[in-house]
Amino acid sequence: MAETAVGPMLAVSAVTGPGVELMVTGIGLTLIAAVLCCSAVLAWTGRWRAWARRPVWGTLPLHLFPGLGLVSALGAVEAVLDLPDRGPMIDAGRSIVILVMMTGLVIWGLGVWGREPRWAQPAWLRAADRSPDIAGDALNAAIQVVATAGMHHRSRAVVEQAFAGQERLARWAAAHVVDPAATAPETVLSGVGTLDGRLVLYPEGLGFYPVAVEERIRDELDGCLLLASEELTAVWTVPGRTDAAGVRAPVPLRYRFQQGPYRRLVIATGQGAEVFQVAKAGTKADEIADRYRIERAPDIERPSTA
Repeated sequence: MAETAVGPMLAVSAVTGPGVELMVTGIGLTLIAAVLCCSAVLAWTGRWRAWARRPVWGTLPLHLFPGLGLVSALGAVEAVLDLPDRGPMIDAGRSIVILVMMTGLVIWGLGVWGREPRWAQPAWLRAADRSPDIAGDALNAAIQVVATAGMHHRSRAVVEQAFAGQERLARWAAAHVVDPAATAPETVLSGVGTLDGRLVLYPEGLGFYPVAVEERIRDELDGCLLLASEELTAVWTVPGRTDAAGVRAPVPLRYRFQQGPYRRLVIATGQGAEVFQVAKAGTKADEIADRYRIERAPDIERPSTA
C-alpha cells in the first residue's frame, strides 16, 4: 500500500514542480504585458481616445501602461528562461539591474503622468478637448474636482463682494431646491433638484452660493442667489421633498433618500419663493423672521401630491 501511495505523490510533484510554477508565472506576466502594451499603442495612435476626457486617468495609458508592460515582460523573461546562477556576485548584480530598471520605469511613468508635459503627448492629444465629460462620466469629473483643492471659489466671492463691509451673522449648510419637479440628480454629488451650498445671513440681506465642487462641475455662477432684506416678505417651512406650496412631485424610489425626510425652509420675496433643505428648518425660519422682521407664516404640515 505504501508503494502505491508514493507513485501518485511523485506524479503530483512532477506536475506542480518549480518548472511548471515558473512557466505559469511567465505566461501570466506575458499576458499582462501584452494587454498593457497594446493599450498603450492604441492610446498613442489615437485609436483609443475615450480616456482623454476622464480626468482621473491623467495620461496613465500613455506613460504608466508601457512602463508597467515592460516591467511585466521583463519578469516573464526571467521566469520563463530561469537564467542559471553563475555565482553569487553575478546573481546579485543581475537582481540589482532588474530592480533598478523596474523602479526607473515605474517612477518615469508616475512622474510623467503627474506632470503631463506636452512633449510626452501625441499630436492628437495636444489638439484634443480634454474638458471633463460631465454628462457621460460625472463620477470621474467629481473625483477630479475633489482632487483640485485650493481653487478659487468664484461663487462665494460673488456673495461676499455683494455684502462687502457687512458682518456675517450666520452661515448654514443648505441645499437650494432649484427644480422641485426633478426626478433624477443632475450630478453625482447633488440631490434630486437641489444644489448643495451655503446660506449666509448678513444685516442687509442673505445670499446663497454652491460649494466649490458643485461650482467646478457645473462650471457656472448661476447657482448664486442674492436677496436684499427689503425683498423678503415671509418665511415658513414645508414637509420634506416638497416645493414652496407643499406639493410633492413623484420621484423614483432609488432617489428619494437623496432628498431627505426633513422639513424644508421657504423664504418668500416679491418675485416668488426660494426653498432650501437645511437642518432644523423651523428654528432657522424663526431666526430669519426675527432678524429681518418679516412675517412668520404658518407652516405647511402635510404634503399634497402633484
